[in-house]
Amino acid sequence: MTRVSRQSQTKGAEEARKQLPALVAAAAEGRTTIITRHGRAVAAVVPASQVSPAKKQSPLTSLAGSGKGLKKIEQDLGWQPQETWQSGLAKTIQWYQENTAWVERTRSGAYRDYYMFAIYRDEWFATRAHKTDGAADSSK
Repeated sequence: MTRVSRQSQTKGAEEARKQLPALVAAAAEGRTTIITRHGRAVAAVVPASQVSPAKKQSPLTSLAGSGKGLKKIEQDLGWQPQETWQSGLAKTIQWYQENTAWVERTRSGAYRDYYMFAIYRDEWFATRAHKTDGAADSSK
């Protein structure tokens, strides 16, 4: 986790977008800027010296079918599977057979629409309130 220095400021997303060159210059001088959306921190522009380079990981795709992928996970993370391939597949098929209503909602798009609304409801209500306010003003 990156540590935020005492020399930091907070900007809303739109303000940060408009001031990006200045925020980059501030980061070059050692200052951090926290970018918020709806009052929650979502990103940061930080000096490069505060960011550690990501550790290069070997892709698991090269291990596909070799059995080495599971060994790597077990070795690196200490994780052990609770199911065999066969029992896991059988339980997955059984779950889908027992949850056909969920499958139909997923196929119909209702599931996606529910989550899209849950994610973007603040924006949805904000646009509806704006349209309602405008309609009320035009009736005066």
